Amino acid sequence: MKFCPQCGQKLMDFDLEGKPKYVQKPERYGGKMRIAAGIMLIITGIASVGVPVQVADMIALTRAASYEEFLELSWSLATSTPAVLATVVLLVLIVGGGICALRKKAWAWALSGAICSMIAMGVFAVFLALPGLLAVIFLAKRKGEFSSHETAMQGDERSECLSYYKDEKKLRLLYESVEKLFDKRLGKYENVYFRARKGQRCPEWNWEDGGLMSIMAKISDVHEYFSDAATEIVNRKKAMRPAPLAASAMSSAWLAAYLDYEALRHGLMVAGFDAVEVALRQARAKELFANFNKSIHKAWKEEREFRKHLNLSSDEYQNIVARSTIAVAADDWLRKLEAECP
Repeated sequence: MKFCPQCGQKLMDFDLEGKPKYVQKPERYGGKMRIAAGIMLIITGIASVGVPVQVADMIALTRAASYEEFLELSWSLATSTPAVLATVVLLVLIVGGGICALRKKAWAWALSGAICSMIAMGVFAVFLALPGLLAVIFLAKRKGEFSSHETAMQGDERSECLSYYKDEKKLRLLYESVEKLFDKRLGKYENVYFRARKGQRCPEWNWEDGGLMSIMAKISDVHEYFSDAATEIVNRKKAMRPAPLAASAMSSAWLAAYLDYEALRHGLMVAGFDAVEVALRQARAKELFANFNKSIHKAWKEEREFRKHLNLSSDEYQNIVARSTIAVAADDWLRKLEAECP
């Protein structure tokens, strides 16, 4: 049984089987608890500004003999140096703890803020201490998400993760090369098509080969080639050796991104020239692009966290990029795609 290094949840078989709706589910679940704790701490931290005032009123109520004396004594206590310092301390501890929880930094500070929130808000009413109590429970369960508890990898673990990252980097550079090639090939035909639609001359297109329908057919061919290319990238990702435990979150995130990329490329396949079909395809493509954009940003975030945990130096990273670039440039499949794609 494997566990996610970010949240401690068990990783089931479906995490690496290529089902986008499940790939990052364990990590997202843990993240929601941490985020909820952070939001509760920020809200209760702002509300805790009234705690010193409440304490001042309670003290003044026991000492004052009249209402006027109560108001005077309450104001004096609420604006005293100890009360002001207590307000600042509460804000720093609780609101700062909430920010730490949202940023996954300084777990001890976040937990201290949650405990302080529970005690401070209990001054008003016992039930108001519930958000602080929930924050304590959530933070205690999600301690593993905080980067302050991660130590730099060493020895065999680092060597294994470094070797795996090299393979991951090669695949990502291959994906980027495919995208650049796609933009170049598709842009050539789309430029001719839109200029022709406006009645402009396109000397780079041999009109003896056909008119607008012929151009659309070429665009369809390009989409088909790169739809197959997206499937090839997903297959290569699935064929990679199992990720080390420390790299499992990054690996799952990139798998989700490649799966969404494959779905996007399949969704962009030209489905004919009927106006209704084109409109439906465009609406579906917009949804698929939003999913891909979200997953690719998640993958980049996980990779940055992994590199930080790996303690990768600038020279090491540049060396990995250089070697991966050379390997991608010599990839037979990519060369074949460049030669065959119209």
